[in-house]
Amino acid sequence: MNFDVFISHATEDKDDFVRELVEKLQERRIEVWYDEHSLNIGDSLRQAIDLGLSKSRFGIVILSKNFFSKQWTNWELDGLVQRQLNSTNNLIIPIWHKIEKEDILSYSPSLADKVAIKSVIGIDRVIEKIDKIINPKGSTLIVAREYLISKGFIPPILTDDWWLDVLEYPGTTVFENDYLKFDIPWSGFEPSDRGVYIGKNALQMLWRYNAQYSDISQLSSPSDVLNFINSQPGLKDFCIEQPLNTALYFPQLTIIGTGDFMENIFEALHSQGCRDSRHTCIEEIALRDGEFGKYDAKTIASFYFTGEGGGVGRSTSLYEHIDYLIWLLSDSSIWLPSLIHKVLLKGAGEWAVWPWSWISYEGYTDKHYTGNFLEYLYELRDNPELKLNDNAWQDLLNRIQVAKEILKLHETKEELAKRFMRKRIINSWLNSKFNRKR
Repeated sequence: MNFDVFISHATEDKDDFVRELVEKLQERRIEVWYDEHSLNIGDSLRQAIDLGLSKSRFGIVILSKNFFSKQWTNWELDGLVQRQLNSTNNLIIPIWHKIEKEDILSYSPSLADKVAIKSVIGIDRVIEKIDKIINPKGSTLIVAREYLISKGFIPPILTDDWWLDVLEYPGTTVFENDYLKFDIPWSGFEPSDRGVYIGKNALQMLWRYNAQYSDISQLSSPSDVLNFINSQPGLKDFCIEQPLNTALYFPQLTIIGTGDFMENIFEALHSQGCRDSRHTCIEEIALRDGEFGKYDAKTIASFYFTGEGGGVGRSTSLYEHIDYLIWLLSDSSIWLPSLIHKVLLKGAGEWAVWPWSWISYEGYTDKHYTGNFLEYLYELRDNPELKLNDNAWQDLLNRIQVAKEILKLHETKEELAKRFMRKRIINSWLNSKFNRKR
């Protein structure tokens, strides 16, 4: 089903009633199938009803003298009533327009007994009565839909399969990470509470899909992130309400001067200091601090790219560790302030988790060289004079090529490999391994 209601009416009633009715329904975000069901002489009412209901949740029939003048037989009108009687739900909503019960009795006694809405009560009251039938108060999904609309997102009608995805979403995810997974606490079993809970999860599902397909991540520039937040219904409110999660998902906004609407909030968090006397601020705000909160470079890099606890806590990692390192070597990361870039590059290299033995991305299953570079590193640890062999070099080039394609980097793989060697990333890994061993 694609619509909330369809409207069957005589063409002659369009100007003085039906057109305004449709406009008022649409103002209430009720999806209407309308022009396809202007009925003309010779049309079959039963066929129109069947076709309309196959596409809509309800059918509105404008009964008038013009409607009756279409020369439909009594059995066709009775067929309309039988369609309703054979259903446990109120599918048909009749509206009497400029007629009385006596007028309908002349054509269909059974139809005259059907409770109807009279247009004489005024268009606003007609709309209210229709809305109560279509959107009964107390319905959990109705509350959810109204919540989404209040946030600026117009969801499909309630019978659309999209709502099945929403209902299956809370507590599960198709993602392998917690990126943009804000906290949505359960608030109760009342329809009003459940509806808002479902609505918030629907928004979060929407943000996460849109972030994935818009390539929004920790690698995006602050301006791109802000544009994304402002384009997503309800996301800005969540960012303000949960600033620590915002810093987790959008760490680039914690850099001084990049936070926009979050700037004062992040600054207030920074001014609170840290309960841990070893550090000058909490980890989430370390990029604002002149001393980076006195955290080491590995901690800064691991939080920035993978989330809490270097991936031990909530993981926000969207890519493999080597991809972050290659990104830092490319000009795509040039928007980072130079000191922060230097610390992130140093930390990513020293963290020593970037060597790869496989590639997890779909479509990159060629393992001809995968693992050769890691094998070289372990041999190098025991033999510091060992030269880089061809297989290890090709493995590095191949992996850089994957990063180039995944992250849309502009440099050649050869250029990025040269930068990799110039920055002595291998030495950072060796030093970290030896330090850990000691």
